[in-house]
Parts: sequence; structure tokens; C-alpha cells
Amino acid sequence: MCGHLAAPGSRGLFAGAVIESGSCFSWPQADADSFADQVTSQVGCAATADPAAIACLRQVPVQALLDAANNWFGPLLVNTTPTLPQDPFVAVTSGAFTRVPVLIGANRDEGRSFPQGDVDWTQQIYEQWVRDSFGSDADAILAHYPWPATSDQWTGAYLEAAILTDGGFLAGIGGCSGRFLTNTLADYVPTFSYQFDHRTGPGLTPIPGYVWGAGHAAELAYMWPSFDNGIPIAPTFNAAERRLAHDMVAWWGNFVRTSAPGMVEATAWPRLDASLGPRAQLLSLRAGGRSTPITDARLSAQHQCDFWDSLFAPEQAARRDAPLRHKAPSVRLQQPLDRRLRPSAVASAPRRGNQAGAGLAAR
Repeated sequence: MCGHLAAPGSRGLFAGAVIESGSCFSWPQADADSFADQVTSQVGCAATADPAAIACLRQVPVQALLDAANNWFGPLLVNTTPTLPQDPFVAVTSGAFTRVPVLIGANRDEGRSFPQGDVDWTQQIYEQWVRDSFGSDADAILAHYPWPATSDQWTGAYLEAAILTDGGFLAGIGGCSGRFLTNTLADYVPTFSYQFDHRTGPGLTPIPGYVWGAGHAAELAYMWPSFDNGIPIAPTFNAAERRLAHDMVAWWGNFVRTSAPGMVEATAWPRLDASLGPRAQLLSLRAGGRSTPITDARLSAQHQCDFWDSLFAPEQAARRDAPLRHKAPSVRLQQPLDRRLRPSAVASAPRRGNQAGAGLAAR
């Protein structure tokens, strides 16, 4: 959706924008071409500029393409093109975007939807992953995300997910980088922000012992019951979760009709007033009719944003032009995610990003 806000060709085609667990992440045409050429080379095809490349790629087994692309998530927005002349992140943060009301938010535990493959991480593996990924900042990060006295086979995955969410390493989705983008939008347009805080739902697929929390995409089945990730989700909702689904659909529907989510079942969704700073309010979405406004200060504390913003510049949350270990005032790199993260995967994988967040144009 951020691409539509920045794209000249989309102006006048929508009157409002909904960004669910999305961001303004993109990469330049030159980087996209370079990565594509790496993939074609690995599977024995010509560079993408060669007309013969397409026919060659069609003959390559799907698994070979996936392996060459390192299980690339894609698709990813490409800037410096006729469609997106400017980086959408730069467009939004500079105010050079289509000015329409925005409903935007993310899930409390975005990162929990990615590291299930890191089952049985020991304290040693976890701490080594932090050191490999964050260099001289590792000690400070481990102090804020320490290995607990009591642990199980999922502890390492939970800690990893918290760092990826809070620190802004999910292509700008959620956490402190999402907070920065949301507050920036509120400087320019009517903005209604939420955090999906239902942390005891069914998750995306049953994994014995794994607690999904409010992971990435966890809210989708509440909006669209047909979303099932291959396994039914909405049919397993209890009464409180069905109420949450009802409330969310009503708020989203109000926004589409009136450009403001308004009130549902006596709970009003406040506009995010950036001028209030830490007292600005967003809506915490909770099951059983318990959704309630919370302050920006509370959101910041939940994701330890004072800490992360002291290490990495939040205004660079969707940038990808510097190493992960750079400190403020340089950048916080949005590192790629493999489908199943391994130790050092965040530091060593090729530069790419996850644009899996849902984006909708209202009206």
C-alpha cells in the first residue's frame, strides 16, 4: 500500500489506505537486476538482459530456482522506475505522497511467525547469533533480551523473534520502525493506528508447544475467515475471538465508508495525534470486547524503542544501504529473513526483504 501512496500513477484512484503489517520497504532497480542476475547465473542461464534468459529459466526445476534465490519471499517493490520514481519510504517521510486518511498497524509479536525452525536453540547458540549479527552492540542487546533462568526448546526462537520485531529487522514491519512510520504519517494525514494484541489465538498452523503470540499474519483470519494458511483457523475461534473478528470488521468497514473507524460496541478508536508525542493514542485490539486505546509511550515501552533508537536511527527503518552493525546516526538495516532462520542468517543472507504485509486501498 505504501507503494500506492508514493506512485504517481495511483493518485486519484483511492480515497483512503489500509496498511496491515506492512511497510515502505523497497529496493532500487539496479539492486533488483543484480540479484536477478545472480540467480540466473546460479541455475546456468544468461543474465536477465539477454532475451534468452526467460526461455532458459522456464526449463529450470522450481526447487532449483528456490534454492538459487535462497527461498526468496518476494515480490518486492522496486524503486527508481517509471512506476516508482522515488523510494516510497523517502516519499512518505518527506511528505511527497498522496494525502489520504490511513489506517495502519501491526501485530505485537510479528517475528513469531518466522523462526519456528530454530527449535532447540541453546543459550550458547542464541548468544552467538546475537554476537554474529550485532557485533559491538551484542552485549547491550543481550542485556535487554537475556536468556531466562527457566527455558524450553522454543526459548531461543522467542528471543530471536522479539529482537527481530522490536529492533526493526522485518523490513520495517511492526516494532519500533513501524512506530516511526506510523507517527510520520500522522504528521501529514489523518492516521488511525492499532496494535493487534491478541496473543493466545490459534496461530497460523498447529506446532506442538509453540506459542505464536500475535505473530505476523495472525490477524488475517479475523478479517477474512477464508484465510487459513492451509489449515482452518477461523472455525477454531472461541466466543471471545469471534467477538474480536466482529469488532475488527466493523472498524475497518467504518473506515472504508467514512474515512474514520469510529466507535464499535462503545469503544471509540482515536485518531493518532502526533502533536501529543508519547501521549498520542492508538487502539490495542483484544479479544472479548476488551479492545482499548493505549498510548504511544506504552507501545514504545513494549518494544523497548528507547533502547533500539539509541543504537539505530529509526528514521532509516526501511533503508538497506549500510551494514547491520552500523550505529546511530547511520541506519537500521532491514535484513532478509529465510523461511526458517538459522544462526547468523540475519547477518549473512543476501540483501533482500519481506513484503508480506497486507495492503488494501479503501474505496
